[in-house]
Amino acid sequence: MIKAIFWDNDGVLVDTDGIFFRANRETLADLGISLGWEQFEEISLVRGGSVLQLTEKPGTAAFYKLRDKRDALYADLLTREPLVIEGVCDVLEALTGKYAMGIVTSSGHEHFEIIHRRSGLLPYFQFALTMKDCSRFKPHPEPYLKAIALSGCRRGEISRLILAGRRDAARAAALWYRRVFGERFFIEIQRLLLPYENHLIHALAGISSDLGIPLAAANNVHYLDRAGLPTHDILTCVRTLTKVDQPSAERPLNAEQYLLSPDEFRFRFRDYPEAVAATDRIAAMCDHNTLDISSPDLSLIHI
Repeated sequence: MIKAIFWDNDGVLVDTDGIFFRANRETLADLGISLGWEQFEEISLVRGGSVLQLTEKPGTAAFYKLRDKRDALYADLLTREPLVIEGVCDVLEALTGKYAMGIVTSSGHEHFEIIHRRSGLLPYFQFALTMKDCSRFKPHPEPYLKAIALSGCRRGEISRLILAGRRDAARAAALWYRRVFGERFFIEIQRLLLPYENHLIHALAGISSDLGIPLAAANNVHYLDRAGLPTHDILTCVRTLTKVDQPSAERPLNAEQYLLSPDEFRFRFRDYPEAVAATDRIAAMCDHNTLDISSPDLSLIHI
């Protein structure tokens, strides 16, 4: 039974292979070298090499200078070209909540950031690993063994099983994730003042204690502060094709999915300090890989 899906990035989620080809072709053209798609495909996509070796020896100062020039051109093209592959959002929407999902890619971290500041795809995934995170990459298993996984919100498999009264199945699912992710798997608890929430948290904490799987507290942020609820509600209605005067199980029940301050967060989980401590540890593991959203790219895309 499939419980987790690891996605590649380039050519699977986003249509960047052609853009990368253009960056290489234009870089080499400045040196009088003509690069065709078949040649690029064989060297770069099949063998995993660099077409820049057609003019410079890898590892030399001249090679790195040429690579920096290519990378700058590629970064510029990424800010101007359409990226998300048609149909990807529909597929991810259908899979969300049913499977744990992550991105494992040999894409450079800086380019990955540029891509996903514009793509809007990252909320579908629990984690993303780029070239910066591993010393060895695909097909070596190292990046897949470095993933950090949380059990997810009340729609995650373990929580859904508990709410359905299937405690033994929830325990078995937790053991499966532990076998896959090892010590980097955490059972997630959220406190959003929703129905049956105390029952769910108590059951999750019990599984955590019984199986020795660490508990981690999470906020499940959908808007900055409580004032953002009406906008979020309207967007949910648009997404689910629901009229604003109609009820829907998808619509928020309250305004608790806002960004808590550190003090609010600790107070909300004051009875589970070990879960807050685990969240701090996870944040420390991920801090170097945080996307910069202070200046989002809102440039227009002309089609």
